[in-house]
Amino acid sequence: MTVIICSLIAFVVVSVTAMLDRSERRFYYFAAIVVIAGAFLSFWAYTNKSIEATSYFEISTQIYAFEQLEGVESIGVQTAAGEFFVSSSYISIEERERILAMELTSNPATIWLENAEGSAVKGLISNDIQIDRFQVAAIDSESYRRLMNVGFIISGVGVFLFFLHFFSSAGSRPS
Repeated sequence: MTVIICSLIAFVVVSVTAMLDRSERRFYYFAAIVVIAGAFLSFWAYTNKSIEATSYFEISTQIYAFEQLEGVESIGVQTAAGEFFVSSSYISIEERERILAMELTSNPATIWLENAEGSAVKGLISNDIQIDRFQVAAIDSESYRRLMNVGFIISGVGVFLFFLHFFSSAGSRPS
């Protein structure tokens, strides 16, 4: 994914540099780049929006401690299987404070991750705490739907720029 984003940024930089050499058409090129960037964002979000909680990777482990991660509102989870984190978007402030106040020695738990290499907890069930993986999947799906809508808006701005320049320069064209 990072390679695609870096390639897109490089394409935009090279295209904008090339457009600055031309006087009349640079606005059209810029508008086209904005439309393409918005369409790319919408397509990427569309392909990722169907998240199913049943596809999460399940781990049965022991939870040793919860800790506040430095600089972020996420909670670190130290387990026998490694260190993970719970995003602040999945729990409320009150739940986060209650979790951080808990004292654990060793608590059996089932943790769900997005994939086997992931470190973001997408669901957790233990004796003291529960994070519903189906609710987390719904939150993630809604985030991708919002990104898809933002991509449509960005594309719309590019189309608006195209028509704005087309109609504003119509009076200066020779007949």
